[in-house]
Order: sequence, then structure tokens, then C-alpha cells
Amino acid sequence: MVQHLLLRCTKAGKIPMGAAGEVSQFQRKKSTCGRKHLHKDLPKCIQAIPQSRRYCFRSLAHDLGMLKSTLHDYFKRGVFAKYSSVLKPALTESNKVCRLKWALDHVCDRDGAKYVDDMYDTVHVDEKWFFMTRVQKVYGAICEKIKQRSCKSKHHLLKVMFLTAVAHPRWDETSGE
Repeated sequence: MVQHLLLRCTKAGKIPMGAAGEVSQFQRKKSTCGRKHLHKDLPKCIQAIPQSRRYCFRSLAHDLGMLKSTLHDYFKRGVFAKYSSVLKPALTESNKVCRLKWALDHVCDRDGAKYVDDMYDTVHVDEKWFFMTRVQKVYGAICEKIKQRSCKSKHHLLKVMFLTAVAHPRWDETSGE
């Protein structure tokens, strides 16, 4: 930098010639400078919109009456957040008892100590169902409680099925495979 420009950068107006790399480039203005933030009540406006309209930026921006890019700027600044809304099964007490009984059946007693079965000799053959549900992300205000989605039966959801078999790999000494 030129010396007369360096003289303007400090309060005293004097900088040694070798200190040009140590000059701070931060602004001395207060935090109220810059463009004005117009939407100060944005979290309240977002909470007023139904959760079914808050799955994507496009519908949220349309309901708020602002541009998607402006809404994205507020999202990056942390004015509102993205929450995950996964579909949880509505388990009954009998379902919970059956799951617990299945887990307790795999507890073994070896030499007086309790161990969980390592399941090396078990093949799990299962139908994997992939349900075609809504997008799982929801935008909302900071610390807002998002309504949890649940359903008793998934019969009415579109689904795709894959048959899978999961087992521990085996090594055969005779064939080397």
C-alpha cells in the first residue's frame, strides 16, 4: 500500500513502513450499517402458514409473498430452520411386547453370564418395503415444535417391495471361498 493511504487507516495517522501487512481491514462501523432487514417478524409469519405448505421454498415463498432468493438468504442467516419430519409407526402395546419378546429370545446364557446372540448362523430373509411418502423436511421457526406424522396403517401409501437376504459371510476352507 502507498504510505499516504496507510496514514488514513489508523487513529494516530502514523504506521511504520514495515507494518503494512498488519493493518486490520475490518470496518469500524456499528452493526446497524448496511441494508435494512424488512422481515423482522418472519418466524411468526412462517408459523401462521400450515405445515403442509412448508415443505419447499417455492410454496413457502409464495405464501409469504417474497422471492425464493430472499427467503433463502434468511434461511442462511438462521432466521428459520429446516426440521425432519419422518413418519413414525403408531405402535400398540401388543406390538411393543412382541418386539421385546423377539429381542429377549436372542439372549443366551453361557457359563452363568448373559450374552446377546451374535447371529453368525442366522439368515434374515425379509421383504423391504419402500413407501412413497411426502418429503420429510419441513421449514419452521427456530425452536418450533413440528407436528409429528404418524399413521396406524400404511395400506393406503404407495409402496415398492424388494426381497432381501442378509447374513454373515461364510468362509469354506476346502474350496477357499
